[in-house]
Formats: sequence, structure tokens, C-alpha cells
Amino acid sequence: MVNKGRVKPAGFWTTKKMMWLGMAIIVVAGLIFYSNSFKGSFVFDDLDTIMHNKTVVLMDDYGSISFWTDINKRPLSFFTFALNYQAHHYDTFGYHLINFLIHVLGAVFTYFLARLIFRQMDEDPEWNFKNIHYKSLFVALLFLLHPIQTMGVTYVVQRMTSLAAMFYLLAVFLYLKGRIIYAKEKGGTQAIWLIAGGILSGILAVLSKQNAVTFPLAFLFADLFFVRNKEGQPFKKYLGIAFSVMIIGFLTVMAFGIVPAETSDISRTSYLLTQSKVILRYLQLLFLPIGQNIDHNIAVSEGIGMIELVGMLVVAGLIFLAVLLYKKYRIISFGIVWFLLALSVESSIIPIRDVIMEHRLYLPMFGFSLVIVDILYRLLKDTAKVYATGILVVIMVILGIMTYQRNELWKSPRALWEDSLSKNPANARGMVNLGAAFIQERDYSNALKYYNNAIKADTTMGMAYLNRGIALFDLGKYKFAVKDLSKAIAKEPKMEVSYFFRGVSYGHLKQYDKGIQDLTKVIKINPGFPEVYKNRGVLFELTHNYPEALDDFNEAIKRNPNNKKLLVNRSKAYFMMRKFSEALKEIKEAEKYGIEVDYNYIRNIEERIARGEDTMQYYIIRDANGEALEFEEED
Repeated sequence: MVNKGRVKPAGFWTTKKMMWLGMAIIVVAGLIFYSNSFKGSFVFDDLDTIMHNKTVVLMDDYGSISFWTDINKRPLSFFTFALNYQAHHYDTFGYHLINFLIHVLGAVFTYFLARLIFRQMDEDPEWNFKNIHYKSLFVALLFLLHPIQTMGVTYVVQRMTSLAAMFYLLAVFLYLKGRIIYAKEKGGTQAIWLIAGGILSGILAVLSKQNAVTFPLAFLFADLFFVRNKEGQPFKKYLGIAFSVMIIGFLTVMAFGIVPAETSDISRTSYLLTQSKVILRYLQLLFLPIGQNIDHNIAVSEGIGMIELVGMLVVAGLIFLAVLLYKKYRIISFGIVWFLLALSVESSIIPIRDVIMEHRLYLPMFGFSLVIVDILYRLLKDTAKVYATGILVVIMVILGIMTYQRNELWKSPRALWEDSLSKNPANARGMVNLGAAFIQERDYSNALKYYNNAIKADTTMGMAYLNRGIALFDLGKYKFAVKDLSKAIAKEPKMEVSYFFRGVSYGHLKQYDKGIQDLTKVIKINPGFPEVYKNRGVLFELTHNYPEALDDFNEAIKRNPNNKKLLVNRSKAYFMMRKFSEALKEIKEAEKYGIEVDYNYIRNIEERIARGEDTMQYYIIRDANGEALEFEEED
């Protein structure tokens, strides 16, 4: 850019002080408007994705290179969940705290990236440093405080989204800064290190969530828009080669048919058509964040109707606008490109079961914020810049209040799903989840009412039968529970929770072998579910298979070492195997942790040890079918 040669105004507020003030404002604003998010419950997919996931509960996978190189497993995100689990288990505060810190860091990186862009496009950045600071700060605050971001922050499992975005923003900032220095100095160690850091951060973003795979394109677009040679032109040869490689790579992936798909229930064409109307909803939520919903329940499009046509025209219009504004309003053009690029993985031809989710706007928010702030400052002339600042302060406060209110809903699963159903009363999945919220409150009457309504609304929904089966299980109606759980399994045979509750129900009905079979299926589907080992161990005990019971109790303790009641189970398994010293050790250990113990049981063990019974051996007599009959003792 042209430098008019003016000296930066002297005064107390230097560039560095303004930068530190900006970061302090971001942190304080975040604490104020997210202060009610730290004690929110686990909701929706949190339990299945985190608490019942062996990758989180155990630390076994993280030593494998193959695990870290499989981006579909989102290894970095799950590693952070695993660390949370080791430290906090079911206490949600630690999970929310980490999510909040990631969000604040993302806003800080947003500030630095916006500041770098505004400086590049300013004719005299040293003179206008305060103006650049204000604009950059408002971009960061809009990213931080817009209520649409709550799903990416307060919904624990969507740490995957915010973590990927945080590294993505850092990656583009480091790359762009490195390229600017490289272009000015025609090389340099600092530039190389910055670019390398950008690439590394981009890789960490991809390891957090797959939608970050577009980061190389973000690098190239940032280069195209903001890096210039001495003649004020982009590096056309470098960009031409780089974009050509990207296009060839994309065409190769398409030609070999290796574009991923999360679900085969939706065709690529139908998904693309659906996204045309989803993007309209996204734009409405960005400009007017009214009608937020944890489950928007938009129907899949099977053809081109009026709304699909309007959506396609809007997307085409945005692309045309980005091209049209490139020369004169480059920041606005770049913001539009960023928005579309950040949505491209989840809103194009890769079918995802949930066609719309608010957290998918988390990364695109940077482009939206950049456009809004730049337009507002351009609309008001230099003499009226104070009005732009005032308007943006008011907008930030309003958005912050809306964020706080939205976080109030995230604190309570019941409130969240009541809000969802109030906006979409026919949503069967909303009914099921509201029923589950009533179960948490032990309100079985209302829970069963919503489950029944969900089954009437959608008879194909296995989740409705599953949840009603669990409710019947809790009420002790095991025969009816088995019927519902069997229907759930017939509709969704890979849903391990159905097998779990049916297995335990069979146990209560004294059909132990069926129960063991179901619980074994759970372990095959999801080996990281601690409760299944405990319950199968109990069923093994009831069939007199004490060694298998002991193995299961050991596994349950390994997966959930904080559950000290399992020590009692293990003690009793040792007792039945005539290993009285081990039984005594386990029950004494349980007593140390405040677990209520039966002192007659302890006395019984001590008497047997005193009589020398601890040295006896045992074996199992089995019938022709392999069923355990009894134990015999021998010296």
C-alpha cells in the first residue's frame, strides 16, 4: 500500500497497548456473556459421543500412529475429551471451561487476522492504527458474541467445530503474515517459520474436524486478495500453479469416486438441493438471530422448488458479488469467499445425516463479521466514524444478551427441547429428546406421553422405541421394556444402548443367557461402555461363571476407576472363587473410600481365612450344554 509518509500520532495509546486492550476486552466480554454456560448439562449427542466412547474413556488409541492419521476419527478433538474425562469424568464444568477457552482464543486469532487484513488494505496503517484496531476488535467481538456461536461452544461435543476453527484462523493468520513478509523481503527465515507454523496449524485443524480440509484454499485466497509484489500485483504464477494443483486434485477425487458421505440415505443431488434452502436459513440466522433451534428439522429436497431456486440464486449472487467487488472492495469480497469456502464441505455434495446444524456457521462467522464491520465503516464517512463505533457497541451488547439468554436454555435439556418443539411441534426427534429430559427429572408420565407422540408421528424412529423401552425399564416393567427395545433393535440394529437395556431387562426376568448375549453385542459394538462390563459381570455371577464375572469387573474398574462400588463386586467374585485374601483386600479398599460394607460379610471372610480355606482349589461342574451347575472344593 502507498505510505503517505506521515508519522504515527504520539500519545499514550500505542499499537501494542491497543492490542493488549483489545485482547482484554475480548476475554472480559466472553466471561460476561458466557458466564452462565459453565454448568450446563450434557445434552443430545454428548453422552454417546463422549461418555460412552471407548476413545474417550480409555487412553489406548492415542499411542497408535494410524489413529492420529485417520482424520475421520477427529483424533485431536477426542484426545482433548479424553483428557477432560481423566480429570473430570461426569462433571461438566471442566468440559465447558475448555470449550470457552477455545472460543476466546478463536476470537483472539480472529482479531489478529482481521487486523492484519485491515492493515494490508489501509493506505497509511501507521497513521490509522486506532481505526484499524477498532474495526478488528469489532470483527472479533461479533465472532465471539453472536448467539449462533453458542452451539459451537456450549454444546460440549461441538468442541470439534470450535477447535478446528481456532486452528484454522491461526493457520491463515500465520500463513498470510509469513507470505507478506516473504514478498517484502524476498525470503527470510522468519517468513519461512511463519508459513510452516501456518501449515502445522492447518493440519491440527483437520485433525480436529474434517471440514478444515479447505485450509490450503483459504491460504491461496488470502494470498490472492492481500499479498502483492512491488508492482502492486498478486503473484500470478505462484497462484496459477497452486490453484491448478488444487483443481486437478479435486477432479481426481471426483473421478475415482472417493468423495466421502456420512450417510447413504440421502443422495448427493438431494443433499445439494437441500443445502440451497439451508443456506437461506443460515443467512437469516446470521442477520437476524431469531428462531434458533437445536434441531431445525428441515426436510430433504427431492426436486427443485421455489425455495431451492431462490437459494441457488442467492448463492450464485454471492459468488458474482465476490467477483464484482474484488478490485474496489477487496475485504468485503474476501469475507464472502471465506463464508462460502468455510461452508463448502458441509453444504455441498457430501451427504450428512443432519442437513442443518447451527454450529456449521462457527467458522463462516469470520467472513460474515469481516463483511458487516467493513461495510458499516465504509457507509459512514470519516467525520461520522464515531457513529459506526457506537452502533457496533450497541449491536455487540444486544448480541451478547441474546447469547446469554440462549446459554440459559443450554443449561437445561428440558428447556432446550421445549424451546425446540415450540418452534417445530411436529418434530418427532424433538419429542423423543424432550421425553428424555423428563426422564432425567424422574417425570415418567410426561416422558411416556412424548415418546408415545413421537411413535405416532414417526413409526420408523428406533430412538422413540428405545427411549420408551428405557422408561419402562426404569419403572420395572421389564417384559414391556424388552418388546420396545426389540423393536428399536429391529429398526436400528447398531444402536448399542438398545442391546444394553434389553440385556439388563433379560437379567431381571432371569433369562440370564439372553442377557449375556445382548451385553456381549454391546461390547462388540462399543467396547468403551463401562456399565456394560459391570452388568455382564453380575449376570455371569448369577450363572456361577465367577472367573468371567471377575474379568468383567476388572474391565469395568479399568474403564471407570472412580466407581469404587465396583470393588465390592470384585470382592464377591473373589469370594465365590474361594480367593478369600483377595476378597478381603477388595472389600477393605472399598471401605476406605466410604462405601457401605456388610461387616458380617467381612467377618465371614476373616473366619474362612483363619480356618485355612484360602488355600482350597475349586472347579466347575457343567452339564452337557456347558451350563455351570455347582462348585466342588478340594484340598
